[in-house]
Amino acid sequence: GVEAMSLVSDLPFTPINQYLLFNPLDNPRPAGEEPSIEYRTVGPGYFRTMGISLRAGRGFRPDDRGEGDVVIVVNETAASRFWPDQDPIGKQAIVAPSTNTRGTVIGVVSDILDDGFDGEHEPRFYWPFTQRPYRGMTVLLRTDMDPAALGATIRRQVETLDSEVLVGELRPLDDVVSATVADERMAITLAGLFSLLALALAGVGIYGVMSYAVGERRREIGVRSALGAQRRDVMRLVLGHSGRLTLLGTLGGLAVALPLARLLRSFLYGVEPTDPLTMVVAPLVLASVAILASYLPAARATRISPVEALRSER
Repeated sequence: GVEAMSLVSDLPFTPINQYLLFNPLDNPRPAGEEPSIEYRTVGPGYFRTMGISLRAGRGFRPDDRGEGDVVIVVNETAASRFWPDQDPIGKQAIVAPSTNTRGTVIGVVSDILDDGFDGEHEPRFYWPFTQRPYRGMTVLLRTDMDPAALGATIRRQVETLDSEVLVGELRPLDDVVSATVADERMAITLAGLFSLLALALAGVGIYGVMSYAVGERRREIGVRSALGAQRRDVMRLVLGHSGRLTLLGTLGGLAVALPLARLLRSFLYGVEPTDPLTMVVAPLVLASVAILASYLPAARATRISPVEALRSER
């Protein structure tokens, strides 16, 4: 049931990050000004296991071994920053100045956000576990099976191979990601619940105001009906009044929402605070609620008897 497997030094979406100074040899920075970028030690097949696209070159293989210069894979941001308008494959960089370790670029992979959804793409490089062993690697498995069932199988298999080796925590990566965004998700959930409550209160308020307005104009509606106004005319009268108020409220709300929406930027991923679709759909929903809340008083107004309306005003 396992489709792919690899190793990684720092599990994605965890707060553990490691950095090394990175200095390209064909465009070196002066001593003390080398940029520090994040790196990860990974096993062969890491990019396939994690679903990270290979843009150029190749990934790591089990035969990437030996002392001396190491092979590295950089992400697209690192490639464009350190070798703009150049092919980075075959380029070299000092990746650990303290040991004068050189890395030769063998591949370029796509940028990913694996520290959270509120950050930006940063330069990153990877080097192979087979050349730079690292203590405390995490095993990654890609499977189409139930993770819980696979976990039990893994524990039995490891125990069969070596009973002294203990398998640590087994977690689906979805759970790791969910824990990372738990605070943001809670904030958005609460904001959504309060928004629904506000929408319901607005609907009740509009219904009350329109009911009161219809009551205040009861005699006028009765006179109009006595003079030949049809039900549709009365309905148009009430809903037209509500529609004008709704339009003014919607325009005023948009004028306030556009500058204040930027306060929500930290809670959003993949969408701008002034997303056009949101700015169109939200007013339409509010307007629909307003019209619906006005419809019941308007329907009641069409049933006002002219005789009863005039008699009640004596």
